[in-house]
Amino acid sequence: MKSTGRWLVHRLIPLAAVGVFIAAHGAILYYLSSHAAVSIAAIAVILMVIMRRGLLGPYSRGSGGGARLVSSKLFHAGN
Repeated sequence: MKSTGRWLVHRLIPLAAVGVFIAAHGAILYYLSSHAAVSIAAIAVILMVIMRRGLLGPYSRGSGGGARLVSSKLFHAGN
């Protein structure tokens, strides 16, 4: 009986430790995800304002022609 009880304890302690480890990580991820959602929303708003104001150069909305990777003058210069 003593060996069966010892075996049970040796199996339950690591399982309990793994359970506590997973629960702790779940709690941390839950806490961080609620704060990350606010941070991501703030970054999205900031990027939208920057793009709307035209501060990103040719890749912004205010450039008139949209985002162009190759300028039409440079593209036709070789022809």
